[in-house]
Amino acid sequence: MRNKMIIFVSTLLVVLTLSGCFLLKPVAPLLNVPSVTSSSITLNWTENSSVDGFKLYKKVGGSFTLIASIDKSQRTYTDNSVEQNTAYSYKMLSYKLNVNSDWSSVVTATTTYILSGYVKDPSNSPIPNVIVHFSGYSSATTDGNGFWHKDGLSGEVALTPQKAGWVFTPSSVTASSPSNSLNFTGVEIPVAPFNPYPSNSSTNVSISSSLSWQCSGSFLKYDVHFGTSINPPIVALGLGQNFYNPNHLNYATTYYWQVSAKNSVGSATGPLWSFTTESTPVPNAPTDLEVTSYSTNSISMSWTDNSSDEDEFEIARSKDGVYFPKTENLPPNTDHYTDLNLSSNTVYYYKVRAHNSGGYSGWSNVASVRTAFDNLQPNKPSNPTPFNGAASVSTTTNLSWQCSDPNGDALTYDVYFGTTANPLLLASNVTSTNYDPGSLSYSTKYYWKIVAKDGKGGVTSGDAWSFTTATQSGTGTISGKVDVYTGESGFITSSSKPVLTNTKWQIASHPKNEYVANEIIVGFKSGFKVSSLISTRTPFDYKVKSTLRTPNDEVNIALVKVSASVEEAIDYFKKLPNVKYAEPNYISYALSTPNDAYYNKQWGLSDVHIPQVWQSGIEGANTVIVAVIDTGVSPTHPDLQGVLVNGYNFVSDNTNTADDYGHGTHVAGIIAADTNNSIGVAGVNWGGTFSTKIMPIKVLNSNGRGNGYWIAEGIVYAVKHGAKVINMSLGGTGLSYTEQDACQYAYDNGVTLVAAAGNDGVNTLDYPAAFPTVIPVAAVGPDNTLAYYSNYTSDVVCAPGGAMHYQDDPSGIVSTYYATSTQSNTYAYLQGTSMAAPHVSGIVALMISNGITDPANIWNVIKNTATNIGSSSQYGYGLINAYSAVTYNGGWKPMIVLAEDQNSNVVDSTWIDSDGDYSLTLPAGTYKIYAWQDFNGDDVVNTGDFYGYAGYNGSSSNQPQNISVGANSSINVHILVSPEVNDTNNPLGIAQVSRLKNITLKAIQDHYKLSFSK
Repeated sequence: MRNKMIIFVSTLLVVLTLSGCFLLKPVAPLLNVPSVTSSSITLNWTENSSVDGFKLYKKVGGSFTLIASIDKSQRTYTDNSVEQNTAYSYKMLSYKLNVNSDWSSVVTATTTYILSGYVKDPSNSPIPNVIVHFSGYSSATTDGNGFWHKDGLSGEVALTPQKAGWVFTPSSVTASSPSNSLNFTGVEIPVAPFNPYPSNSSTNVSISSSLSWQCSGSFLKYDVHFGTSINPPIVALGLGQNFYNPNHLNYATTYYWQVSAKNSVGSATGPLWSFTTESTPVPNAPTDLEVTSYSTNSISMSWTDNSSDEDEFEIARSKDGVYFPKTENLPPNTDHYTDLNLSSNTVYYYKVRAHNSGGYSGWSNVASVRTAFDNLQPNKPSNPTPFNGAASVSTTTNLSWQCSDPNGDALTYDVYFGTTANPLLLASNVTSTNYDPGSLSYSTKYYWKIVAKDGKGGVTSGDAWSFTTATQSGTGTISGKVDVYTGESGFITSSSKPVLTNTKWQIASHPKNEYVANEIIVGFKSGFKVSSLISTRTPFDYKVKSTLRTPNDEVNIALVKVSASVEEAIDYFKKLPNVKYAEPNYISYALSTPNDAYYNKQWGLSDVHIPQVWQSGIEGANTVIVAVIDTGVSPTHPDLQGVLVNGYNFVSDNTNTADDYGHGTHVAGIIAADTNNSIGVAGVNWGGTFSTKIMPIKVLNSNGRGNGYWIAEGIVYAVKHGAKVINMSLGGTGLSYTEQDACQYAYDNGVTLVAAAGNDGVNTLDYPAAFPTVIPVAAVGPDNTLAYYSNYTSDVVCAPGGAMHYQDDPSGIVSTYYATSTQSNTYAYLQGTSMAAPHVSGIVALMISNGITDPANIWNVIKNTATNIGSSSQYGYGLINAYSAVTYNGGWKPMIVLAEDQNSNVVDSTWIDSDGDYSLTLPAGTYKIYAWQDFNGDDVVNTGDFYGYAGYNGSSSNQPQNISVGANSSINVHILVSPEVNDTNNPLGIAQVSRLKNITLKAIQDHYKLSFSK
């Protein structure tokens, strides 16, 4: 029994042992890293036992993670999930029946990395075949695009580009990690220039040759040394091309030259080269030798030079033509010669040749000439036909004379011919002894003389002869129209005239004077030029914006922009030695209250007796221009067509005088709206094409606001362009010496100024109405009581201005209007002293149309004929009476037209009618036609008068035309006149003073006879 037990136990141990074989762990693999790249790590391992498979774990910067379960038969694995230049750790185990082995040893491997880049030059062109060396590794070479790359790098690597003859930037780079952009810039080192042209030591080189050479290197510039010594000077620096043109080379000369190449990395100088130019060629023979002039003792000649500038010339001369005993050397570049100290009346022969170091050319052609004998003056012209003093000569006669020359020279003649004792040159170099002067005028004395010339400097003048043409029977007429030239007057000179100094009106200061900020007006003393206004120690900055100066310095001002306050600037400029005054640029306003209602009643016309003026046959004359200094005038208003002449816009400094506020259009219509045309309103001057003209001068902007400088510019412009009345429906409270000087200038030149008194309802006047040269106008309503808004003094004259109290109130003044809100021409009521002033300006224009001239006379007539309507302290001289003023019996000065014959005799004279028409009846003959209106009553043509003539077109340099009148002919002649501005000289001559007085007196007598007969 014991034995059985033992056997049993033994058997049990075997089973346990056998069972223990299946429970043993697999052997751990032996793990290795056989290869590493930039993108993979390859692992292998050994494990010889029977296993079911393997598990591979990886760690990078953290814990191990399973990355692969691997088949039992596999003994290698490549990990492609790696980054460049990164360390990775691996471990693995094997397993059998889900029993894992122990871990293998941990293996660590670091991936390699790739470097790449480009090698290019500074212009970004690739450089191929550059070897990039890597420390510890084989090299990489750039391809055709300059690209290189290198894989399998680890640790820190030094990169160095290399190519023979090149310098690279940077010279080397150290890298320890991947990079896709390691770039190098290469510049090729210059080599010494080679292969010169002309080749070294060459001979017979053309003098027009250029130098060239070859050189290698990149971005090369060249310095060139060139000259005739073995140390040639530098002639060019930094050439960008491999050639150089030395321009003109000398013949038979050895030249030395050398070229240095350079760029940013180095330089190299070539050897010293030389060449010798071709021998000097024999010059070409001169051609076309000819005599250009000669005298008694000199001969001048010229030829064509067919050789180079270096050639000299030799000229030979002979008296007999057989041989040439005289030669003379001439300098290079010569093509003419004058031979002096010769004998008169002698034949000389000449030939010329060129020479240089290469030899002599052939001779030119031979030129010959006989010198002149001593010249005598031509004989004096004589035996004139018509004979001197002849009378009743035909108007188709020819002139003839006799003349000869002592030397027998051919003569030419200058013919002087005209109607004065010093006749002007009519024809030059006439070759015969007769001349046709053309058709002559009847009954005219002509003067003429002949000057003989022999062509050799001899000149003899004949006597002045005269004859008178026959008288033509019968008469003809000259008729036409006189108009005012509306450009700047051609009769502007710089004579002086006394200045009016007495003051007649009350002038009061206003505490609220408005002016333009940082802007002043500086008035200068006579003769001072604004360009001389230079100060080296100005306490503030300033700039002269504009200047205004009349010929006589009545107005001599500058508009000055200042950085200081107006007060500080005025204080500074007033202390300068040539400054007459300095003042603010005061602001003025249109003096009216606008109301857009339209109503067709003009009570103001009948209030001042305008219809009675029209009934007497007096309407505005086309020779009278009223300048409306205002906001402009609408040129498209249907009731102002044919009324406007050219003016100026001083707000924008251009010729666009269209109204952008409406005020100026209303003022213009009161003066001269077209009348009896079935539309709109009637103007004081009847209006229309043949009536008073309006000159729009814009000095107020689209807000009805302007300044003293613009106003002064407008006044001076109006005077110079023919206006005889200036209406200023504007004003301000500041006393402006600039405006005062401008008004004085206009007054002194025969221009009547009218201005609105102001709309403040106070016992004072706005400026410019307050100036003694201006007629101030207060406003009344329909009942002839002073308007509630009107300023007043004892020196005003009253006129209709309106007294509105509500919209569409017919107590206002209706006139033409431009509505800016709708941009349309219409009619509207306005009120203000702005409306009263143009009533007076229109009446003044009627007075001038009827021959009442001179500003002082006009103002006196207005005062003497005004209707008393109340206290003089408020109503001044009273309400203007148009009929009494226009028909005032005295002071009439007509626009006379006179015809002057060729002997300066006045043959006929007349005066123009209200349409500017005139007519003269004249004997057949030739005449000059003049027109003149004496504005200041001194019986001579001078300052302020209208003056002109047939032929005047705006420039005094245009002389009066000769008008030929035949029997029974009728000729139309248009005459333009313009004002004599600052001119105390009588254009018709001092001798004509009494004649003008008589003509004027006769016209006045005839006028009043006609007036009385009515």
